[in-house]
Amino acid sequence: MSSELIKIQISSPRHSLNSIGVLVDLNFDEEGNCSSASRLIWFPKVYCNLEEIDYSQNFFGKLIVSKRYFITAPKWFLDEHNIKYKI
Repeated sequence: MSSELIKIQISSPRHSLNSIGVLVDLNFDEEGNCSSASRLIWFPKVYCNLEEIDYSQNFFGKLIVSKRYFITAPKWFLDEHNIKYKI
């Protein structure tokens, strides 16, 4: 089991007492914004860290502040749950 940590972009995080539920296997539009995601996976907080980043996005001609979410998780967890990632 590899303890290597990998950071992936996720969508729509939700918190429970011991886990973070997120959507994985993201699809992106031509501007690099997340347009959809495939599955809900619960990441244990004991192994994983959530990061939130603000960025500016063009929304129908108006510049708005949006958020991108990333989670850092052990490689073994991503592999075990068949979550796509690039190193």
